[in-house]
Amino acid sequence: MSLIDRAIVQFISAAVIVAAASQQSIVTFLSGIFPFGEIALPAVVFVILYRLLLKVYEAALWPYIHRRRYLGGQWIYQLHNHTTGKKLYGVFEIEHRIDGVRVKEGSVWFCGKRPFPDNQRGVWESLAASLDDRSLTIIFQMKTLAQLNQAGAGTYYSGTMIFSIISDHGTPIRLEGLFVDHGERAGMQGAVFAKKVEAESRLKLEECAFSDFGGEQI
Repeated sequence: MSLIDRAIVQFISAAVIVAAASQQSIVTFLSGIFPFGEIALPAVVFVILYRLLLKVYEAALWPYIHRRRYLGGQWIYQLHNHTTGKKLYGVFEIEHRIDGVRVKEGSVWFCGKRPFPDNQRGVWESLAASLDDRSLTIIFQMKTLAQLNQAGAGTYYSGTMIFSIISDHGTPIRLEGLFVDHGERAGMQGAVFAKKVEAESRLKLEECAFSDFGGEQI
């Protein structure tokens, strides 16, 4: 949570407390139920109010204020493996909160194959993610499907994606960057491009990914 965001919520909380303290009826009520209530209880109320306002701020105001950098929602992407020459496409979702980001429900298919379960290359999610104003770094874990594993390859492997956040006025926010695989897949690397979309369902999200990125033959 940035200092500016924290200051906004604290200012609103303090303003509410000051406004309440200016009402003599409220001060009298607090003094009547607790010794020095006009001093002690406002501090307790401030903490409670701060936490409540933080939830409201995070859910409603914060995504709007930071809308040019807010990544929460549905994404489609294409990956070009420069080592093998193969292209893949997929979908994922980002949970973006004040305290950080998490990538979940990532799915990937080879380009040229429709997004059916039997065609799925694998599923993945973030093990860790870091975000600043201009970049997003994701350490991910991929679970590959057994029938698509290369001989001797494991079911799980990890890697890193490093994105630049592109946010031009009048166009949807997008991510552009590169990936590198780790472990037994070390040496696999390439480019990744992703864009944020809105879909009514997971099925429509996958079809959107195929339409925009999956039609190329490998």
